[in-house]
Formats: sequence, C-alpha cells, structure tokens
Amino acid sequence: MVEINLQDNLPDALYIAFASCTTVLVVMHTLALMISTCILPHVDTIAGLKRADLVDESPHEMLRSYIQLAWVLSTVTGIVLFMVEVVLLCWVQFYSYSINAAYASTGIVLPSLLIFGYMALKFYKNLNKHMEMNSQRDLSSLENVAEQLKGTIDGRRASKERTYSIIDMPQ
Repeated sequence: MVEINLQDNLPDALYIAFASCTTVLVVMHTLALMISTCILPHVDTIAGLKRADLVDESPHEMLRSYIQLAWVLSTVTGIVLFMVEVVLLCWVQFYSYSINAAYASTGIVLPSLLIFGYMALKFYKNLNKHMEMNSQRDLSSLENVAEQLKGTIDGRRASKERTYSIIDMPQ
C-alpha cells in the first residue's frame, strides 16, 4: 500500500478516498497502540504485587473506558477500515487497466463486511448477555447477604425482647 504507483488519469474522488482512508487507518491504529502501551505498565505493576485487594485501586480499572476504546478502534473499526482500504487500493491499481477487477474486489469485500458485521454483533450480544448474567448473579448474592443480615438483626432483636420480658417478670 505504501509503494503504490498512482496513475494520472484517476478521478480526484478516488485519490481523496484512498488518502483519507489510509490516513485514518494509520492514525487510529497508532492511537489504539498508544493507549495500550500507556496502560500496560499499570496492569503489570498490579499483577506483580500479587495482592488481590489492590486490584480495585489499580489505575487500569479507572482507565477501563480507554481500554475499551482501544479495543474498538483496533479491532472493530480497524478491520472495517482495512477492508475498505483493500477495496480502494484495488480501485486505484486497476481503474485504468480493468474496471471489472475493481468491481470484483468490491464484490468480494462487501459480503465479507456483512459477515464480519453479523459476527461482531453476535459476539457483542453474547458478551452483553454474559455480563447481564454475572450482574444478576452478583445481585442475587447481595440479596442473600442482605436477607442473612436482616435475619441476624431480627434474631438479636427477638433475643433482647425475650431477655427483657424475663427480667421484667414479677416474682
């Protein structure tokens, strides 16, 4: 892609689309790499301490949104942009020689993008379902703890009432 020979008779829109897509692709991957590189030392530091109580205090927990942004930029958007880049590259290379070759590359990539989109949505749906199940399990666990605490408090209150009634009984 870098050592491409551009012809003079290409439409300006094709040059602009190719240059823009290439630039956005490189900038986006560089940003994702920078985010990942900056967060990695925090994760390594906490992992090296081998203390579970520090995990909640780790900076990488506070930077969760940046980690997710880096993943989305690098994985989802990066793959889509790379596929678009391949199509644009074929158009730039084959526009003057064989426009049918450019159409063929577009025809191959478009179904691939649809399949990728379907798989990404399916994965995202499964991931959200898993997170929801974990949240439900955690909520259920908290409700059980609350019930146990309430039972303990009610038991102590009843025990105190019995004690008071025994003390207050006339002899």
